[in-house]
This record gives sequence, C-alpha cells and structure tokens, in this order.
Amino acid sequence: MLDYERAFQQAIADDENRRWHSARKNYVRAGQLLLQSMADMSPADWDAALQSVSRLVTAAERMKALEEQERAAAPNEPSARRDGDDYDFQPTAERPDVHFDDVAGLSDAKEVIRREIIQPWKYPDVYRRFHQNTNGGILLYGLPGTGKTMLARCIATETDADFFHVRCSDIVGKYFGEAERRLKALFQAARDSGNAIVFFDEFEALGCKRGGHSTVMNRVVPELLSQMDGFEKHDGRLVVIAGTNRPWALDSAFLRPPRMTHHIYVPLPDYEARLYLLKRLFKDIPCKGEIDLTLLARATEGFNCADIKNVVDQATRDPIDRSIRSGNAEQFVTAQDVDKALRAAHSSVQPADVAEMENWIRKSA
Repeated sequence: MLDYERAFQQAIADDENRRWHSARKNYVRAGQLLLQSMADMSPADWDAALQSVSRLVTAAERMKALEEQERAAAPNEPSARRDGDDYDFQPTAERPDVHFDDVAGLSDAKEVIRREIIQPWKYPDVYRRFHQNTNGGILLYGLPGTGKTMLARCIATETDADFFHVRCSDIVGKYFGEAERRLKALFQAARDSGNAIVFFDEFEALGCKRGGHSTVMNRVVPELLSQMDGFEKHDGRLVVIAGTNRPWALDSAFLRPPRMTHHIYVPLPDYEARLYLLKRLFKDIPCKGEIDLTLLARATEGFNCADIKNVVDQATRDPIDRSIRSGNAEQFVTAQDVDKALRAAHSSVQPADVAEMENWIRKSA
C-alpha cells in the first residue's frame, strides 16, 4: 500500500497546486494500485476499496475537465509571435517502455543511475529527511551510438515519468527570442507534469560555451541555466538529462551541481556487452546452421551499438533477396551471410574522437 499512498499524496499535492495534468495521472495511478492491492484484502474490505477507487476516478475526471477549461481559457500571446511567424512549438511527452535489460552492458553506468537517480526518485521522503534534493541534472557523455538515449528512456521507464525528448532543432527558431520562448514552454510543460524527465539530445548544440559569434546561443545558454535552476526548487520530481558526444564543448556553468550533479560516462560496448547485444539482435531472426556469435563479438571490437546492429541488418540482406527472387519465403541467415556482412562492415567511431574523449576524461578526473 506504500506505492498507493505515495501516488495518492502526490495527486493531492498536484491538485492543491493546480497541476491538473499531473494530478489526473496520479489519481488514476492511485486507483490502479488500490485495485491491485485488493488481491491481498479480505472480501469484507472490497466494497470500501471499490468506493475509494470510484472517488479517485471521479477526481481524475475532474482534473481532466479543469485542464481542458484552463487550456480553452488561455489567452493568445501576440507578443510571442508575429505575422508570418511559424512559432508552433508544442512540447509533448512520451512514456517509454525501455528497460535496463534492453541495454547491452554498461553495468557501471546503470549502477550509478540506480543509486543516484532512481532511488531518490522512488524514495523522496528518505532523501528529504537527509536534506537531499531529488530534482537536478545528469550528464550522459560518450562517443556516438553508445546508448545514451536508451539509458535516458530507461530512467523514464523506471521512474514512471513523462519523457520530453528534445533536439536542438526543436528549440532554435528563426525569429528573435523564439528559442527562449520555446525553452520556457518546454520547462513549463515539464513542471505542469510534476513527474518529468527532460532529455536534451546532442546537448552541446544548445549548451555550448558562451562568447562565440552566435548571438542566439549567447542568449539561449543563460535562459537554459535559469530554467534548470528553477527545476531544483520545484516541489515535483523533475530531472534534466543531457546527452553529449562532446562534453568539452559545453559551457562550464552546466557542469556544476546541482545543474549537472552526476557525470556518467557511457563507453563503447566491451566484449560481454557486444555478445549480449548480438544475442538479442539474432534472437528473432531465422538462422540456419551454426553462427558463432562469440567470434562475431570479438571481431566487432571498437564498434558502437549502432555499428553492431548494422552488421546484423546487413547479414539479412542476402536472405531477403533470396526470398524475393525464389518466391520461397523460407530462407535463413547463414554463417556465410554473417561473414560477408562482417567483411563489409567497419566502425563509425573516429580515432580522433576517441582520443579527444579520453583526453577530456583524463583532465576531468
């Protein structure tokens, strides 16, 4: 019943603070958890529990009505747009269904995330007792294709949070002040959710060092810093995750706690991670004969996760062609197909990027 109480109390808090969207979600979640707990109740308590569920559903419907009324009554903001302006940015959240088991390797990164991110999220009262803030920021850094985005989605799944996936192109517009307005809209949507993760993909494009010739970036960085500072003081559960391939390009102000309290390195997959990924990728692919995945895992050293998936995709090309040409769908991937794909494959990881990443890690240690 602890999860039910937590969801119910969060719904009450959201309701009192006029966070209708988050309150509705938490009322619904509380009702679901209460229904699940009925399996452990005596039949004599079922009627009372069902009445409570009915009240929670009614409360959720009331939150939805209030949310729709507020949206309909919201005034237009002519100062935020001009004639011909294409400012139509509407931050939308998703609910990922990606788990840590779906991510190959990265045991060290997963452990840090569980200890420093997921535990505070799930047990906020414990952390507040020790005067620890459960909001804040995380930096996921590593070479391209190593799984930073998947890790961010895993965090959203594990914490049952709304996931706002943001790219630089989503924020930077062509009109003066548009980027700042979009950032404000994004963070307001996350605050309204009350239980949200904002993930900035390729964060170096937004959080770059100030002082260059880009007047847009010189305005965006202070606004982004200001919004992140506001997250820390929020009474909901909100986290900013920044993913980057170039941490050395970030403005140093982002790297300080509490904006980016945790810096988590996401390395290239090691042998065990590559083997795990290959087993998952080949799991549902029709194969014939013996395919030595251990040999394939050793042969793909230095490959990132995207490169390894590309090898598997290429191994299916000839069987697909054979199926089409022969009219016989019962074709399979063979060891020869895999060998051909491996001979044509190469790592997309650039040695210069590896050296620059290692140099930054060494200097940051």
